[in-house]
Amino acid sequence: MATRCTSHPTLTPSRQPPGIPKRPRPQTAAWRYSSFPHPSLDNLNTLKLLNLFLMEGIMQKALMLCIATAALGLPLLVVGCQSGVPVDRFDELKAQRGRLVSEKEALEARIKELHETMAALERDLSNLARIRSERDRIAADLAAKQRELSELERRLADQKSENERLRDELVRSGFSAKLLGGGVAVPLSGDILFDSGKTFIKKEGKLALQNLQEGINKVLKAGKFDIDFIRIDGHTDTDPIKHSAAKFDDNWTLGAARANAVRRYLRELGGWEQYRISIASYAYTVPVDPADTKEAKAKNRRVEIYLVPRPRKN
Repeated sequence: MATRCTSHPTLTPSRQPPGIPKRPRPQTAAWRYSSFPHPSLDNLNTLKLLNLFLMEGIMQKALMLCIATAALGLPLLVVGCQSGVPVDRFDELKAQRGRLVSEKEALEARIKELHETMAALERDLSNLARIRSERDRIAADLAAKQRELSELERRLADQKSENERLRDELVRSGFSAKLLGGGVAVPLSGDILFDSGKTFIKKEGKLALQNLQEGINKVLKAGKFDIDFIRIDGHTDTDPIKHSAAKFDDNWTLGAARANAVRRYLRELGGWEQYRISIASYAYTVPVDPADTKEAKAKNRRVEIYLVPRPRKN
């Protein structure tokens, strides 16, 4: 590519003058000097060298300025690569670039902060979704438990109502019936059933059990009661075992043996489903009268027929 400078005549080198160092030149360069008469060979070579040095200096300065401006990220305003940006304008642009860089760094820091905030919010949203899911599950479980509780309360109310109805019917029939726990207890004196320290049912005791069972059955039939559970409870006084110590370790075993004797006799009488009957011994732990007298101890020695009616279906 030909390099042209309009402030100098055109030079066209033809051969190497003596005493002038040989310099490389562009292969396509053509040098002619046409504006003035041909100078001497020394002047021609001198002008040639000055022209080369001048062009090299300008190109190097322009290249350095372009590189510096590119590094600053600012456009270099030049005219033919010979006139640069004024120094004051360059400083102004440099200061402006500094402000923009600071603003850019501040915005990048703000963006980073917002990303961190967004990540924290996303974690919070995830935790919130998990908490809401857990809340919904607990609410569903609570609703189910509430339904179960309501159903249980309804059944308990029905059971209580049926127990009260059975007690009232037994009392009207002459029995000393009372509400006990989830059922109705009909006591029978232990002295009528057994001799002291014995488990063999006396004659008058058997008769009393027959009358008791017949009376209860009449009440159950008349009132259309459905007995779900029958338990025979043996109760004793606080006196320790003396005459029957070899047979019974304590009042617990005596109470259980008497309850079982009543169960066996009721089985002989029939009329009650045996798989619904169980026995229990309370010994002296549930006294009718806690006083330490003969009369109180006689009341405490007893067998109770515990009946649990099944609630009627509505």
